[in-house]
Amino acid sequence: SSTSSLPPKNQIDNNVLPISTLAQCYLDDFCVLQNTKKISVSYLNTYQGKNPESTNGCTVIAPLLAIHHFHHEHCQDVIPDSVIEEVIDTQAPSILPEVRRNLGLSPDALIIPSDVHDYLMNENLFTQEQFVGCCGGDILSHDHLNELLHLLSCNEASKKKIAATFYFHEHVVCILKTIRWDGEVWYEVIDSLPCERGAYKNSNLKVGGLRPSTWRSDRL
Repeated sequence: SSTSSLPPKNQIDNNVLPISTLAQCYLDDFCVLQNTKKISVSYLNTYQGKNPESTNGCTVIAPLLAIHHFHHEHCQDVIPDSVIEEVIDTQAPSILPEVRRNLGLSPDALIIPSDVHDYLMNENLFTQEQFVGCCGGDILSHDHLNELLHLLSCNEASKKKIAATFYFHEHVVCILKTIRWDGEVWYEVIDSLPCERGAYKNSNLKVGGLRPSTWRSDRL
């Protein structure tokens, strides 16, 4: 992303600036990328919790989207909205109760992402060999962020697609990467939480209608 409005690296890593200042810097950069057509945002017709059985289901939704990313038959394209909506409304709700029962959790309990990954591997939906790596720490630290970017920047010919589940503040989103036939790299971020239609359109985040939707970001 653009870094023109970000404070110096040492200020960020040493937590000199308040979070509100950093948030505005990152938001300004996001808006610049939107205005220059490097990022586009679109909205889905559903969200986590619209089907009550999908409540607190982001730890299942995100890896399921990663699995669909790897198996989507049109390898040059992003996952269709209809598939994402099916994952949120139908597939995740069918898996969540069993995962929680196996872990002895209550019906709407939050789930640790690693427990979901173990369940999906036991169900043969993906294998340990598909994991590229794992990193954790302060996402505002450039050193930590660079670890994540390094894992996502794999350019091996055999890895035309890479997916990551990104866990923060008890929420999980999915990051999908596709290398197209012409070498162009597309990233897609899928967040299952509800937001106002028109949010992320500009820096005030209050533009647009009121229908809650998720958002997708293409072509970073």
